[in-house]
Amino acid sequence: MSNKALNIVFVLLLICLNSIKAQQVPFYNHYMVNPFVYNPAYAGLDGDMNAYITRGQRYMGIGTGSINNTFSIEGRFLIPNSGFGIILDHNTAGAMNQLGAKMSYAYHVQIGKEHSLGLGVSGGYLENTLRNDKFNILHEDDPFLYGMRESRPLFNMSAGLVYKNKDLQAAISIPQILGNKVKFSKEKTRGFYTLARHLLLSASYDFRFAAIDEITLRPHALMRIVPGAPAQFDISAQVNYEDLGWFSTTYKSGYALQFNLGFHIFKQLHVGYSYEWVVGSARNYYSGVNHEFLLGYTFKTGKTETKVRTEIKRVEVEIEVPDPKVVQENERLRRLLREKESQLQAKENLEKRLREELEKEKQRTKDSIATARTKSEAEDKGEIIKSDGNHTFIEVDGSDTPGGYYVIVGVFSEINNLRRNLNEVRKLYPQAYHIINTKKGNYNYIVIQYTFDWQEALKTLKNYTESTGKRGWVLEYKH
Repeated sequence: MSNKALNIVFVLLLICLNSIKAQQVPFYNHYMVNPFVYNPAYAGLDGDMNAYITRGQRYMGIGTGSINNTFSIEGRFLIPNSGFGIILDHNTAGAMNQLGAKMSYAYHVQIGKEHSLGLGVSGGYLENTLRNDKFNILHEDDPFLYGMRESRPLFNMSAGLVYKNKDLQAAISIPQILGNKVKFSKEKTRGFYTLARHLLLSASYDFRFAAIDEITLRPHALMRIVPGAPAQFDISAQVNYEDLGWFSTTYKSGYALQFNLGFHIFKQLHVGYSYEWVVGSARNYYSGVNHEFLLGYTFKTGKTETKVRTEIKRVEVEIEVPDPKVVQENERLRRLLREKESQLQAKENLEKRLREELEKEKQRTKDSIATARTKSEAEDKGEIIKSDGNHTFIEVDGSDTPGGYYVIVGVFSEINNLRRNLNEVRKLYPQAYHIINTKKGNYNYIVIQYTFDWQEALKTLKNYTESTGKRGWVLEYKH
C-alpha cells in the first residue's frame, strides 16, 4: 500500500479513536447566551426571534487548527406554543471538513402558572469531506485511492427537552441521535467513522438581588456524555446586567478555563468575545490562543414577559402643626359624638328586639288558637280518641306504656289474627308493633307510630288511610 493510502488510513484511524475518546460535537463558548445551538427545545422559548453568528478558533498553532462558523435563528412563528429555528454551520479540523444545515421545531406546554416544558427536534443535511490537499501523496496510482470518496452527505438529527420554573432551567439534548456511519470507502474497509450519540445535560438558576434588581447571578452546569469516553463537564458562573451585558467564567474539566464578556448595544444588538486558557495535560502540547466571537440581534415580537419596575419617589410635604388646645377640644367633641352615636344605636337595637318579641308573641297566640281549633275538630271527627280510666296499656315485655299519641290501625283479641294482621301492616310499616290493654280483656292494639306530636300522628294516619284504604285512629293516652 502506498504512503498516501497509509496516510488516509491513519487519519481515519485517528477519527475513529477521536469518536471513542473525545467529543465530536464542536465546543461552543456562548451556549449560555444562545442555548439553541445545543438544544432544539429552546426554539421560541423566550418569545422573541433571535439571530446569532459565532466564529470559534482553536489550536491555531497546530496545522490548520480548528475553525467553527455557525449561524442560527429561532423564534415563535404562526402555530401557537411552537418555535422554529434554522442552524447553518461549517467546521474544519485539519483534513476534515463538515458543512451542515438543519431545521428545528419545538412545542412548549405551560403547566400551571410557574412551570413550562418544551420538546424539540431538529433534522437536516450534514456533509463530511476529506481534503486530499492536506495529505502528502507518494504514489498517486495506488488502487486504494480509487475506492475513496472525498465527500459523504448524510441526514443528521437531534432531539431535546427543556423544563423551566421561574428562575430554574434544566435541559437534556441528544445530538447525532441516529448514530450514522460516515463511509468514505466504497469497499468493506475501515474507511468510515461513526457519528456518536451525545448526551448533554444542563441546569441553571438565576439569583436576583433586591438592592439591584437589574443584576442576576446565574450558576450553570453542563455535562457531555459520549459512550466509551470519559464524561466532560463545564461549571460556569455568569453575571448579567440587564440592558448592558454579561460576564462569565467557566471551568471545562481537564481542558481549559474560559472567560466571556459581552455587551447589549441598543438592547437588541449583542456582541460577545470568549477566551480559553488551556490547562491540564493539553497545555504540554499546545499553548496557542483559543477564542470565539459572537454577533447577535433580537427581533422583539411583543410576546416576551416584560418586567415592570416601580420606583418610589420621596415627596416632602410641609405640614402645619395645629394649636394643642384646638386638638384637645376636637378630641372631646369627637368623644361626645361617639357616645351619642352609641346611645342611639343601643336604643334602636332595644326597639328592634321589642318589636321582634311582640311579633313572635302574636304569632304564638295565633298558632295556639289554630292548634286548639284543629285538635278539637280532629277529636270531633273521631280521629283522636282520648283514653279514660278504663284503659291501661302495657308493652309486650310487661312494662308500662308511656303517655303520648299512638297511631292505631287495628284491635284484636285472638293472637293468630293479631300476628297475621301485624305481618301485613309491617310490609308498609316495618316498625309496627302492638300494645296490650289490660282492662279490656287483654285486647291487642297494632301501633304504626308513637309520638308526642299529635299533628305528626294525624299526618301518619292520613298517609296510612290513603295508601291502604283502611281506617284507623290516634289514641291520646295519658299514663
